Amino acid sequence: MEVLNNLTDSVENLSDAMDPLNRISHAITDLSVEEARKVFKTGDHIATMRTAYSHHGIYDGRGGVYEYDDSCVRHISLKNFSNGDRLYRVDEGTVYSPKEIIYRANSRLGEDDYNIFYNNCENFATWCRLGEEIF
Repeated sequence: MEVLNNLTDSVENLSDAMDPLNRISHAITDLSVEEARKVFKTGDHIATMRTAYSHHGIYDGRGGVYEYDDSCVRHISLKNFSNGDRLYRVDEGTVYSPKEIIYRANSRLGEDDYNIFYNNCENFATWCRLGEEIF
């Protein structure tokens, strides 16, 4: 069931990237890196738009982001995460405290089982906040 949920999230991610108005409806904020550092909170699920998709991560509260790129889970600067694009906070709940969200993100550092359909950056960020299984 979780694989199906993750696959559905991935299809929605592609759909969001193809329809700018749909993207905006999901956005809480549309910020530069400087603005985001003042607004984002520890454990926030954040994203930025790329050409054909949105890229997701977990904000660490100190100017860094846990992300799952196409090679592994890593911790990078907010500036590198944004890659010059505007940032937004994803509107989703959580079952964990900010400290627990960061702990969960950190626990997967170096993981290299990326799959565009069911173990991607959006699935990673959602797992950190909601605890849904990856596979």
